[in-house]
Amino acid sequence: MNISDAQRKKQQKEVAHEQKAIFDLLIQAIQSGDKELFYSCLHGDEGLAHCKSSDGKQPLLVACEFSQLEIVKCLIEQSNCDVNSVCLLTNYTPVMFAAQNADQDMMEYLIEKGADLQHVSVCGRNAFKILSDSRLNPVVAEWL
Repeated sequence: MNISDAQRKKQQKEVAHEQKAIFDLLIQAIQSGDKELFYSCLHGDEGLAHCKSSDGKQPLLVACEFSQLEIVKCLIEQSNCDVNSVCLLTNYTPVMFAAQNADQDMMEYLIEKGADLQHVSVCGRNAFKILSDSRLNPVVAEWL
């Protein structure tokens, strides 16, 4: 049985819509720290780990932004996400989000995995500058 072009396009749209819904659910799971939902979404389609949201962030960037270290480790070690992936809007890398949050464990892990500390955001700041701007945090003051 042959499928017409119109039917094929309709099926492709339905699949794309379903993938977007699962991707949105994956991002929500990361933001909320729901690891069970995260693994469930990712198990269905490993390629989702490399997709970008409407604001230009891959799941790894979102996990760093929300300080989800276990999820970050999974995305890097199991899904082979790029430790130096870049947000399309801010030009932030994972380590820059970790620096913004003054998340020492996350920063150490990302550096161990090869994070580029010299990469510059659209505002001209690298991870060091972002971290130093967090000086009000007493933990950061100890690192500096």
